[in-house]
Amino acid sequence: MPRLRILLCMLLAQCVALSADYETLGRLELKIPAGWSVAQRATSGEVDLLIFENGQDSIAFFKRPLENTSIQTYFASTASVRTAPVSTKLGRLTWTRAATSRQLQSGAFYVSHFFLNNKGTVYHGFSRSKTESSATANADSFLQDAILVSTLNVLSLTEASYTGKKYYLGWGAADYQDPSNMQNEVKYDVLHTQNVFAAQAGGNYLPDQYIGPSKATASAIRSAWSGLQSKMRPEDMFLQYSSGHGMTTGLGIGLSYKEIRDNALSLPARETVIIMMACYSGNLVDSFNAAKSRWQDYPQQGRSLLVLASTRNDEESKLGPGTDPDEPGPYGSAGSAFGYSVWKAISGKSDGYIDGVQDGFISFDELVSYSTNLTKQWGHTPTTTGAYKPHVLLNRIPSAEMLATMTGGTDGLSDAQIKAAIERLEADYAIHSEAL
Repeated sequence: MPRLRILLCMLLAQCVALSADYETLGRLELKIPAGWSVAQRATSGEVDLLIFENGQDSIAFFKRPLENTSIQTYFASTASVRTAPVSTKLGRLTWTRAATSRQLQSGAFYVSHFFLNNKGTVYHGFSRSKTESSATANADSFLQDAILVSTLNVLSLTEASYTGKKYYLGWGAADYQDPSNMQNEVKYDVLHTQNVFAAQAGGNYLPDQYIGPSKATASAIRSAWSGLQSKMRPEDMFLQYSSGHGMTTGLGIGLSYKEIRDNALSLPARETVIIMMACYSGNLVDSFNAAKSRWQDYPQQGRSLLVLASTRNDEESKLGPGTDPDEPGPYGSAGSAFGYSVWKAISGKSDGYIDGVQDGFISFDELVSYSTNLTKQWGHTPTTTGAYKPHVLLNRIPSAEMLATMTGGTDGLSDAQIKAAIERLEADYAIHSEAL
């Protein structure tokens, strides 16, 4: 009987092992510990990634060509290094391990980093938690069962099996009588986001844009919405960015916040992102919150929703810095205060902002936190709502070469011209209401 009991226990153990969930990233096979689930599978350029979640804790794995041979490459300058890199064998593999932390007003985030170089391919990642011990324990629970297996092919920014389409709709319109810098701000607000998301770095969204008061009309946007309604499927994704004048009830072009909300919630997309720059756009957030029963269970349906507005419901939006030293262009090309903040976030400045980990990608929470805090410097506070996984990655940081092709070139402003433009901007602040 004892031998039979032992054999039964061994057989049961094998059955349990066979029933465990596994994920493979390149040649790295990971056994998913109890309580964890996949939040995102993606490929961007030559980088493949897997993100897992367990409540507020997350762990991210990356596979990329051998670009950097040091784990310190992925430490943000704002991170506090808690342990020096050390080689540690867990299970069958030897990893370089280190720990960092990042202190924010909302509290501290602790990170356990790991790094493996295998025949010219780097596997690395980080475990993030609110305590140092849990960040380390979470990483250990994955790494102790990790093995290297045969190669898989992955093809798209999302998971390899993704067959849906991604749609970007952007519009920007100042009034006909507004000065040229305001016309440029709404234009560049839209172009900046479209150029990222329509490129491989952002997922190759199919772009549709309407810029200027003659094109960004209510009828044109409604027609675009109608076209999306007819062709969008549950496996698709949708990102909408708008920039222009706003009121407490809706946008200056004649669209109410309720209409914008109802269109977004009527689309079957598995991921919906709505970003709006307008005075009083916090009322859009209020409108979504009033219909929370329609979207609060999106995660249970495998869906997500992010709504990010430039202001509270009683605030005006402000002009931006005029020109961007990183992107020479016409006066106003830096975008609005909020648009500039979003642009800086998705173009790379927010990488590592939350937890001090610079992984070359921008997550939802990095976008929201960075753009919110930067916009506050102009005197208004973005608001947000939705049901989304904050650590899921939204886009890859565009390369310098890619960024240079995105902005439409430069009109050749000299340093003196840029300085004069800034002085004119300061004069505008002093004389005019800078509200949009």
